[in-house]
Amino acid sequence: MLGKLIKHEFKATSRIYLPMFGAVLLLTLVSKGLLVLQSQISFMDTLAGLSIILYVCVLIAVFVVGFVVMIQRFYKNLLGDEGYLMNTLPVSPASHIWSKFITATVWSIATVAVVLLSILILVWNREVLATIGHLLHQLVWMFEQVYQAKLLPLVIETIIAMLVGLVSGGFMVYCAIAIGHQVRGHRLLGAIGAYVVLYMTTQILSTGVIMVLGIAMGGLDMLNAAIPPINFLHGLMLSTIGLSAVIGVACFIATNYLLKHKLNLE
Repeated sequence: MLGKLIKHEFKATSRIYLPMFGAVLLLTLVSKGLLVLQSQISFMDTLAGLSIILYVCVLIAVFVVGFVVMIQRFYKNLLGDEGYLMNTLPVSPASHIWSKFITATVWSIATVAVVLLSILILVWNREVLATIGHLLHQLVWMFEQVYQAKLLPLVIETIIAMLVGLVSGGFMVYCAIAIGHQVRGHRLLGAIGAYVVLYMTTQILSTGVIMVLGIAMGGLDMLNAAIPPINFLHGLMLSTIGLSAVIGVACFIATNYLLKHKLNLE
């Protein structure tokens, strides 16, 4: 049944995402064409400049729309008018949560991929790519010279931390919406307030983890070091992954409990 829910969710959200991705790529090609022509036609400078400004605004809008869609699909389908129908299906609240989350995560990853592809198309130039490649090579060389360690493990840990953080952040949003729904008459304010509290709590916990990690690995002076030791960076990434995972699980459990035992659609 979870597969059917995910399929339905993709079908509903693709009507928003696919045209939006198409518009981004089309604007990218137009902007690229104007940038090429500006070196040949003088008055194209203004058009090229305007197209770049519009391009940046569209990229920002893509992420904003994605975030709004994630919230709207969860609230409208499960806690709004459609909730009467969705919650009569022989499906557990956990399946509903996972279907929304998996779909939102896939679209988020697709959005990042489309944006990166768009930027790559826009800046595609042998000289630019060569410069970027040289800078990356220099950064890797400098890191390995300073820390006497390979950069790749830290990059992998950072990517994992970002993915786990994405999962945790999504469940935190759902949890805040579910908590806010308990506040009759002020559900929007309740959701915003719940998110602020959850976010501040995670920041306090994160700061506490950094402090404990710093003290355990060398004292408070190490926290103020211009170049922290490599074992501290690895410990920081692993601690971030662990903390994000715990927060994500806690938010999922809380959201599932509220939808299962405290749901009120009136």
